[in-house]
Formats: sequence, C-alpha cells, structure tokens
Amino acid sequence: MLGISVAYANKGSKSYDVTIPQTMTVVSNVLQPGDYKLRVEGTTAYFTNENTRNTIQVPVVVGTTEKKVSATEVEMATQPNGGERLTEIRLHGSVKLDFPE
Repeated sequence: MLGISVAYANKGSKSYDVTIPQTMTVVSNVLQPGDYKLRVEGTTAYFTNENTRNTIQVPVVVGTTEKKVSATEVEMATQPNGGERLTEIRLHGSVKLDFPE
C-alpha cells in the first residue's frame, strides 16, 4: 500500500509526499521503494526520489471522483510478471490521478 499525504499546493502545480513501499511501475518507469515528492503540472506527473534526487516524468490524467473519499485510495494492478503497476490514486477529497499503461 502507498502512503500519500498532501504536502502543499500552489497555482498551476500540486505536490504530494509519497512513500512507495515496494518496487512497482508507473507507466513504463520503475519506482524503487522509498520516499518521493509527486508534483503534478497539467498532464505530467514528476516523481522525485528524496534520497537520490532522480526524477521520472510520466503522463497523468487529473480528474475528479464521483464522490468524495475520506482517505487516500490507491489502485494497483498485478502484471503478468507478478510485479505491481500503479494505475490510479484517489486523494482525500475528490481529486483523482490516473496513470495510463
């Protein structure tokens, strides 16, 4: 399970603290376990590893949930190789981040 909390928001971009507990892919990139800053700017998400400062850039579709959620929800899909793929994050409230394949 991912641990996600809102860090801060400013006009045009939003940033979140994200803890990745296990190796997983997002779009075609591998995220190693660790703490990340997730910054969303328009249709692009940037995952920056807090330790290495390496950043990956992936497409994201920002939308709204049908109803507000009381806690952050994360959807992952198991890949044919047994690994996990991050598919969607629903943030506390009504913000939804979809990560295409």
